[in-house]
Amino acid sequence: MNDSSGCDRNNQLNRCIDGLRRMPPFERYRLVQGMMCLIVYYEDDLLDRFVLDFPLEPDNGQWYDQDPYLWLVINGLQYGNPPLQRQVAAYLAEELGETAQSSYPTSPGAEGL
Repeated sequence: MNDSSGCDRNNQLNRCIDGLRRMPPFERYRLVQGMMCLIVYYEDDLLDRFVLDFPLEPDNGQWYDQDPYLWLVINGLQYGNPPLQRQVAAYLAEELGETAQSSYPTSPGAEGL
């Protein structure tokens, strides 16, 4: 993904993760929990491989950098195999739907959530 997580291989996953940014936090976390379930199912040791890379003072400028759980899940996908990335993209696309992706306006201050 380009700015969304470093997984350049999957444009659909990029768009879906970007769609998470515009969602209310309670809805975003429901979807992120679903993403985590897919990660554990497909590659249960994936997050263990890089969790120590979490920056103590994130300065990457990504909207999810200040939340350790979001950072872990989203950045973990760049280490995932292509089938996992496709499954997560399909899950998010189904959950978000084409119309839902654009229905969550970005509110002032929401970028840090």
